[in-house]
Amino acid sequence: MKEIVLTPEQAINVRSLDAELRDVVGIGYIGLSTRLSDVIVFFEDDTTSELVRQAADVVANHDASILTAEQEAEIAREQALATARNRYPDALDPALFDSSPVDVQALAERLAWLEQEIRDLRDL
Repeated sequence: MKEIVLTPEQAINVRSLDAELRDVVGIGYIGLSTRLSDVIVFFEDDTTSELVRQAADVVANHDASILTAEQEAEIAREQALATARNRYPDALDPALFDSSPVDVQALAERLAWLEQEIRDLRDL
């Protein structure tokens, strides 16, 4: 196994950098690791010097603000959840359903209970 140790000048996005290196080096790329301010890139033994140099260029020119599709989807999910949480900031009050049919009252009580369980799990 070959490895190179690089010290990029700016912050890195490990997931994005990993995806970039997989695109550039292909199957010769094994993975990367970080240690303090260093990035260690691992290659198969038969990876050419040219691909190792290209990988070093990728690390040097890496833009941490570029996200992977998975990271963008994760951010979108978090934003949607935050929006939903902000829409209903107060706990459900089952008393609002006192004039509703019995099954609706039971559902309101159950929802209020589940909501409290979730709030307790999240320490809210």
